Amino acid sequence: GAGRFLRAPTMFEDVVKLVLTTNCSWASTKKMITTLVSRYGEAAPDGSRSFPTPEKLARVREATYRNVVRAGYRAPLLVSLSKRVAKGDVDVAAWDVDPRPSEANKKDMLALPGVGPYVAENLLKFLGRPQGLALDSWVRAKYARLHHGGRKISDRTIHRSTARLGEWAGLALWFEMTRDWFEEIDGVPRR
Repeated sequence: GAGRFLRAPTMFEDVVKLVLTTNCSWASTKKMITTLVSRYGEAAPDGSRSFPTPEKLARVREATYRNVVRAGYRAPLLVSLSKRVAKGDVDVAAWDVDPRPSEANKKDMLALPGVGPYVAENLLKFLGRPQGLALDSWVRAKYARLHHGGRKISDRTIHRSTARLGEWAGLALWFEMTRDWFEEIDGVPRR
């Protein structure tokens, strides 16, 4: 089961969901996404809902993102991101077939509201370009716990220790950080 990166049906959905993972708990991220889908997603005959389109999210007011979705500081970023994609100022779907080097793609991603190195490097992984480490507070803490007795370390330390892995560094780091997710299920060793 390890090694799979599940993509959303659209790159826009992946971008928004990753922006909503920043600086908060996983529970908060899920709540924000659930609110977006329940309020703005298109209903299917069975009652399930799709992820909202950029056009739909572009019409949501910043105050609603802040007070209802509970997106906090991300509220104006979501407004701007959705409007840029809806207007066609940026075509995030084109990243799937963009032949340019990863650094060019990353530069374009970083130009979007709410997209920092963590989001961009995770998006690159979705595109099969796993070299970026996508460091966030969880990865930093887990790496420190596994390799430095929990002592706080710099990002440079993590970069230095994974550099020998070249273009596979980000993927290898992800596997290492999530290995325990696949070693046991409900306390039972997985074989």
